[in-house]
Amino acid sequence: MTYALEIVALECFKNQEVDGDEIVIKLNDKVLFHWEDTGYRWAAELKLEDWTNFYNFRTNKMRTQAGEISVPAYEDYGFVLRGLKGQTQITLWESDEGNIFRGDDDELGTLLVSEASAANEYQTHDFTGEGTHYRLTYAVVSG
Repeated sequence: MTYALEIVALECFKNQEVDGDEIVIKLNDKVLFHWEDTGYRWAAELKLEDWTNFYNFRTNKMRTQAGEISVPAYEDYGFVLRGLKGQTQITLWESDEGNIFRGDDDELGTLLVSEASAANEYQTHDFTGEGTHYRLTYAVVSG
């Protein structure tokens, strides 16, 4: 049997880096979402114009100091992944790519889903690695 996974929203309650986190979401080690595509770093408090703390993948709207904005890079993307089988791994990363002083990327946590995860409601998962707190809202539908 197959299932579908919908990534609904990501929210930041506590960021790792003082200058904002560079968030990357990977699905089975393949990049699904990359902060550089948005131009916005992530932080719990929106202290700078180019920071966000919430992204709605369904509506393609990101919360900023100036209000909600659309992300052109993901305008027609859609974050509903159909035809999945077995176990799917969603990993949240804080990217240190290109920054020789910070070392390797930081894994903030992993969520494993499968057809057994299917529910008739949205689900949430908290990523709390490396002193952070991010909440992913998602849905798993069988069939």
